[in-house]
Amino acid sequence: MKPGKKLFLLFLSAACCSFTPFLWPAAGDTVACKWKDNKKGAFLVAYDITYWSEKNVALPLHIQKGVTASFYISPGLARYAYGIDTWETQLNRYGFGINNAQMEHKFNGWADYTEAQYEVGEAARRVWMLRPPGMTLLTPMSQWPSPSDLGLTTAQWDELKASYHILREGDTAMFNYIIPDDWTAAQMTGRAQNCINDGGLRGLWLHGVGQYGEYDHVTTLSDLTTLLDFLAANSGKLWVGNDIDVYQYKKEYDSSSITVLESSPTRIRLNLTSSEDPYYFRYPLTLIAEVPSGWAAQACKATQNGIDAKKIYPVNVWPSSATVMFEAIPSYGEIWL
Repeated sequence: MKPGKKLFLLFLSAACCSFTPFLWPAAGDTVACKWKDNKKGAFLVAYDITYWSEKNVALPLHIQKGVTASFYISPGLARYAYGIDTWETQLNRYGFGINNAQMEHKFNGWADYTEAQYEVGEAARRVWMLRPPGMTLLTPMSQWPSPSDLGLTTAQWDELKASYHILREGDTAMFNYIIPDDWTAAQMTGRAQNCINDGGLRGLWLHGVGQYGEYDHVTTLSDLTTLLDFLAANSGKLWVGNDIDVYQYKKEYDSSSITVLESSPTRIRLNLTSSEDPYYFRYPLTLIAEVPSGWAAQACKATQNGIDAKKIYPVNVWPSSATVMFEAIPSYGEIWL
């Protein structure tokens, strides 16, 4: 045998021995998406302490651009009363996040634990009242100075957290918030672009906005407009959610487990669970399931725990398979497709 031919046969033999056949996904195989609607990354915009310019400048611009945000409210401040119709009707109506900045957001701490209970607890009750029915009680809370304990003991903070379901800065470190002091529009949009590039979660923590913006951290109207235009233009790639929705989603996703209970030509049954407490964590995860090829010309209906979701999901056809992207809540009961 010629040397060249011998070498070729040896190479072919080695390649065949090391080759692992690719297994196409089977009907019923299901994965949870890292971010809602299988988007590439997630981004947050938040406003603190119900400033006048947040009500009169920022919120109308967010509504105009169709970009959500979270607002940390202080119902005991005079400026809250000035904009009470906005804080207590528009935020909920347009799906914005409503979170806890204590009643008066006192910068120098509280006189005692009784005052702390009022500042945190009464604000929590207002937040729960203003949110949509059925929404989780968990509530991110802003404070200043942060992360100071504001004169309270660890036991007192633990009691406040247990009573009013607040999430302090350490609990919400995943948000990766930055106050963009003197940032340009390019820096702010660049932070959002990074989430698309690396699949991460980041946020911007804003205060006063526009020509008459209050406080030391003011964002110009032009820069905010550029940021919101960028977020709107990239809405197909980037999930811009409110704080508590994103918090629930990530915690559920990180501890989720999916079991295929049945896969037949006409039906798929799944069980989706999470180690998080379903009393507090009830935000739907986005799932993608392989479905039988015979479903390719049809749409798919999903029910969970015997409840008809009243949603019809399209079947996406690929060269080797068909899939359906749908939503379900972890630990809420069996899923039927």
